[in-house]
Amino acid sequence: MMGGLLNFHRVLFVYYHVIHGDTIPHQPRWWNGRHDRLKICCRKTYGFESRLRHGGKMAATLKYIQPDAEQFMIHLARVSSNNENNPEYIRLLNKCMRDGHWSVFEMVDVVMEIYTSRAVSAQILRHRSFHFQEFSQRYADVSKIELDLPKMRRKGSSNRQGSVNFEDQETQFEMDNKALASILVAIRAYNDLVESGVALESARMVLPLCVGTRLYMKGTVRDWLHYCKVRMDSHTQQEHREVATDCWNVLTQVLPSTTEAFKKYWMKEEESTE
Repeated sequence: MMGGLLNFHRVLFVYYHVIHGDTIPHQPRWWNGRHDRLKICCRKTYGFESRLRHGGKMAATLKYIQPDAEQFMIHLARVSSNNENNPEYIRLLNKCMRDGHWSVFEMVDVVMEIYTSRAVSAQILRHRSFHFQEFSQRYADVSKIELDLPKMRRKGSSNRQGSVNFEDQETQFEMDNKALASILVAIRAYNDLVESGVALESARMVLPLCVGTRLYMKGTVRDWLHYCKVRMDSHTQQEHREVATDCWNVLTQVLPSTTEAFKKYWMKEEESTE
């Protein structure tokens, strides 16, 4: 019991310093000095990987897009023209975007792989024009997916759904550790249930919403543009906004002219969430 409690406090100690981007102040004996220190501590004690999204890991990666997608969309847009084999496409693409000819941007699908938490995936699944394949907690042990450890934020003063960072570091420390304590208890309970032969579909009921998930998300270019516009908005939960920003960064690489035109004609400046 004492050993488990000691390990628990080690996780809290490491979590606090890593989530705030600090170095460990006094290098205790149990410290191994490796870069992925938080992952190791959680994996040894609780059998789960852990992940801090703001640590630099991409939440979204490209799985598939039609080759030469922008040229292909404009080629199809010229269906009624005798000039459909014209290799120049950027000027017409900009005109279609400016005038809202959205059917053009429905002719190409994009598939992305997304890593996030169950809390955020529930929000993502509300975008019903997309098609999804998500990691099954009934079929596979959830320890195969990294935890998306949360950083607590203070409730916004005017926006019920909004949040802002705590200004006081001690309060931040206290709130983060309160959250982490319940998370680790739930994970230990899940592991004990699974090891005792409880079905995965039953054992998963005790898990927190920060448990990681992996999904494939397929939609048209139009779907993705709309999704990114809505979910990069400052009123979106920060963790979801980070996923959408990663998705947008992917789109800017594979659809540079499309995203530039969309940003010019259809995206606006952000407002405060507080």
